[in-house]
Amino acid sequence: MSTVTDSVASARTWGGLSTGTTQRFVLLITLFIASSLAMFPVLVEPFTAGLRIAADGCALAAGYNPDAIGISNQLITGTPAFERCLDENVEDRIGLALPYFATGILVILAVVLYVVLPYWKGRASRATALAAVDDQEGSLRAELVRLAAHGGLRRLPRFVVDPTSMRANAIVFGRLGRYTVRLDMGLVVLFNKDRSAFEATLLHEFAHLRHRDVDITYLTVAMWRVFAIGVLIPYSAVAGWYLVTVVLPGTAPNFFATQPAEMVRILAAGFFLVILTYLATADLLRTREFCADIEATINGADQNYWLRHAGITTRRDTRWRAALWAIRSVLHTHPDWTERINATRNPAALSVIQAMPMFLSGAITVFVGYYFSFNQANRLTDVGDVVRGPWFAAALALAVGGVAVWREVARCIRISAPPPSGLRAGLWLGAGQLGADLLVSPVAETGWLPPFPQSFLLVLLVLVPAALLWWIGACAALWGGLRSGRWRGVAAVVTLAVGGAGLAWWFDWWQMAGRFFVAGQSVATAEVLAILYGDMSSSPTMNVIAALTLPVLSLSAQPWTIWLTGALWVIPLVALIRRSRVTAAGGRSAGVVSGWLGGLAAGIGLIVVADRAYRSVQHDGQPVEQAATLATGWFFAILFCTAVVAAVSASLASRGDAAISMAAGGTAMAIGGLVLVGLAVVSGCAPWSTTRSMCLSMSDGDRQVLDLFLPQLLATSGMATLIGAAAGAIAVRLAVRGPRGRVAVSNAAARPDRVGARRVGTSLVCAVLVGVCAVAYLGTSGRERPGSTGATEPELSALFEPPKSAELRDVQVWAWAAQGGDDLFRLYHSTLGELFTSVGLDGRADLAAVRQACVALTGLSERADAYFPIPDSHLQTAWAAAMHDTHRAAQTCVTGIDRDDLATVSEAFNQLIASPDEPTCVEIEVMQATVRAQQLRGLPPVGNPESLRALCPR
Repeated sequence: MSTVTDSVASARTWGGLSTGTTQRFVLLITLFIASSLAMFPVLVEPFTAGLRIAADGCALAAGYNPDAIGISNQLITGTPAFERCLDENVEDRIGLALPYFATGILVILAVVLYVVLPYWKGRASRATALAAVDDQEGSLRAELVRLAAHGGLRRLPRFVVDPTSMRANAIVFGRLGRYTVRLDMGLVVLFNKDRSAFEATLLHEFAHLRHRDVDITYLTVAMWRVFAIGVLIPYSAVAGWYLVTVVLPGTAPNFFATQPAEMVRILAAGFFLVILTYLATADLLRTREFCADIEATINGADQNYWLRHAGITTRRDTRWRAALWAIRSVLHTHPDWTERINATRNPAALSVIQAMPMFLSGAITVFVGYYFSFNQANRLTDVGDVVRGPWFAAALALAVGGVAVWREVARCIRISAPPPSGLRAGLWLGAGQLGADLLVSPVAETGWLPPFPQSFLLVLLVLVPAALLWWIGACAALWGGLRSGRWRGVAAVVTLAVGGAGLAWWFDWWQMAGRFFVAGQSVATAEVLAILYGDMSSSPTMNVIAALTLPVLSLSAQPWTIWLTGALWVIPLVALIRRSRVTAAGGRSAGVVSGWLGGLAAGIGLIVVADRAYRSVQHDGQPVEQAATLATGWFFAILFCTAVVAAVSASLASRGDAAISMAAGGTAMAIGGLVLVGLAVVSGCAPWSTTRSMCLSMSDGDRQVLDLFLPQLLATSGMATLIGAAAGAIAVRLAVRGPRGRVAVSNAAARPDRVGARRVGTSLVCAVLVGVCAVAYLGTSGRERPGSTGATEPELSALFEPPKSAELRDVQVWAWAAQGGDDLFRLYHSTLGELFTSVGLDGRADLAAVRQACVALTGLSERADAYFPIPDSHLQTAWAAAMHDTHRAAQTCVTGIDRDDLATVSEAFNQLIASPDEPTCVEIEVMQATVRAQQLRGLPPVGNPESLRALCPR
């Protein structure tokens, strides 16, 4: 019994009996909000339909393709022109934030119900004062006061008795410090018959008060009831009605009509959210009972009390019955007596990171990130500037997963137990993300699974969170030996901050780019080749570089990821510096050897590539730009691959130690970086070039391609080495039997000379990595993004634009005209009419009126440039040329009038009124596309393009 008591006391000291319910309650609140935000858009559809249709019109006018999932849609709806379209066409955009307002009202209702529930519970029972059943000496009250003090209560609750209930039970209810303990009459009778059972029951209830989980319980019940009544039931009714009356008949009022398969997926996602909410609620309520039982055991409760209620002391022995029992226990909100007995016998299991909270956390982070990033209130209002989905999701995953891993490692170090690696917890976190992503991801709009072989990328959903928690666990084990609590706190904050940044980077990339690559997003390699190489003839290596350019650019879109990479390498290295003891299994030696061998291999490869580039220019006559970009690509591949291979090798050799693996990857990159700098010193060029002659002959535009090399390398290689090493650790754990865990550390001190040499070498590696990251970051600070390749926003959109049907193109052109294109045409005709009327019948012109009309035409072309390009490449080419000619002629007109050059004015005037009228020709084709789109939607055509045919005879 003393061993159990010491174990549970240790759990209480480290907060295991209180943080479990707190973390679960945070999960439940987040899931409650995410579920409400996911379902309320359907409920408020009648109030937001008009605003949403107008917003969809702006999206179609910008070229949004509702039939395909791609990055081009994200680029299109993130332009200033799209914002201006919303401002001009969507009245009162704040109305789209109704789901947020409704969710806020729901939270208020839950709080009100939380306040009312204890009052209602007290009024509903026929409780009487304790004095009515107590003896004259007040022995029952005296015993209750003694037990309350023994249970650690600072404030005595109110005691009442239910004389109608003969159960030997008690219940705590109340709010905000005003708590009441209601004793059943059967428990009062038990006071005189079985004092140990009486004490166990009351100590259990007092433990609820000490843990302050009474408020959590009533808030949980209030949220579930409000969610079920205010969201779940109305959502099921409205969604079913919408499916039957709108989706299946195909009578949606806009082009973005929800397809039946998509509606089924939306309903499945809502059902999955309900399941998650219930599981989170049940897990929270069960955990609080376990914590109260353990606390009661600490305070001296007799465990035989639980044994008598259970009637048995062992678990079901058959595998099938055990599995069914496990499923049953997950669904129940209150544990059975057998589970409670096991909890009191093995209280340390409560502090161990459990699968259910991790799985729920992973699923919730996906829902939170998706609905906070892609709901219309965020995309079309200013809410998205405040609520950043990926960062919010990362904070949640870190608060539940990262903190739990760090605390569990610290607890194990304190009791001299093998610390967990964090890999198992991360895999459960990733499993939850995978399950939820298949439901909410745009990839699933046309099917439940992405196409093959892109579906293999879904493994990253499981592997990346596992790798980051694995890294946090390794750093916690290294820093856990610090004697100073203050420095341990600093190390924890820094490590968790880096882990949170890694999760935020991952969630952001997966939402904005990863899902689209999984969906089979096509990359226009020819366009990338044109941007990078111009009209140079391509080669297989150039084609590979072009195919990988956009994925790499998307992975390194944020410059701060350079410092994330540096931190992932440097923090384990710094922690290893202070370790003066040697590893028993040779794990650190494996890391050192892998890092040095990888660095030497990288150095040799860099020298070979540099020499080959020099010879190809000097002797083979290869163009300098082509040789430089090819050498840059090989430099990237060599440094990237050697760092990853070194990390994976160290992971396999050390049996899955994240710190040693990352130290090896960082060492390989540092050595390779030093060789690269050496090449630069020899050639007199920048570190990413090869020879002096090449550097002197390259233009600024060509150098821009080389500037991408170092920042993009560092921004991607850190997470790549970590993911590769984590995969190696998983393989080790699947293949190796026997003791698992971190490499053992012997008590024998290493030789002082070796310790000093190791510290000097590791410090040098850290200094090189920090310096290289600083150089790369400073190199990105002077460049504008996202135009680092020199491409404009339309060009970038074209790189990812999927093919679209002629019907969709007509609808997009119709939307372009309706949202602002028709205004441009009307302004053009009215201004041209003013230009005509400024010239009298006698041929004399009012130069002031002519100048005013020419200035207006100049402004028209600028306004056209600020609006969307026509979502038809043929029409856009003609429209851009017409606006360019109009702007040039109008500007010439203004200049001629200002200089009093009538010949120039006359020439410009003739150009403006020339026939055929190119803007009118474009307008006629736009009107024809509009008529076809209207007929496609069963609407009567508006306008007669044939009436303007005389203005455009061609």
